Amino acid sequence: MEFSEVIKKARLQKGLTQQELADKIFVTRQTISKWELGKSVPDQLSLKLLFRELNISPVEKKTSLKDLIGSKELLWGILVFILSPAVLLVRFIFYQFERMGNKRLALLVKCTGTLLFILYLRTLNDDLFYLLLAIVFFAYFLYQLYLIKLEN
Repeated sequence: MEFSEVIKKARLQKGLTQQELADKIFVTRQTISKWELGKSVPDQLSLKLLFRELNISPVEKKTSLKDLIGSKELLWGILVFILSPAVLLVRFIFYQFERMGNKRLALLVKCTGTLLFILYLRTLNDDLFYLLLAIVFFAYFLYQLYLIKLEN
C-alpha cells in the first residue's frame, strides 16, 4: 500500500477530518491533502507526529517508508551528499586541522564536528542508535589517541 493510501486509511479509521488531523500535528489542511494525494511527503518531524497520532502499525510504517524513499532516490541522495559543497568544505577544514601541529586539538575538533554532523542528520530516534553512535565515537577517539602516542 502506498504511503498516501496508508495516511488516508488511518485518518478515516480514526474518524478524523483532514483539518482535525492537521491541527493535531501542526500543519495545514492543504498539507494533509497533498500527502494523501501523493503530491508531497512529510518531513521527519511531521512524519513522527503523523505516525503517532494515527497509531499506524509498525508493518505499515515500514512499508510506507519504503514507498517514500525508493532506491533511485536514495542513490541520488547519497551522491548529492558526497559531492555537496558543504561536505567538501568540512573535509577541507578537517584537512587543515590535520596539518596543524597540535594533533590532539585537531582530533578533538574532527571528532566533535563529525559527531555534531551525524546528530544533525540522524534519521533514527532509537536509543540503540545513540548508544552505538556513542560507542563508535568513543572507540574512534581512543584509537586516534593511541595512534598519536605511537608517533611520539
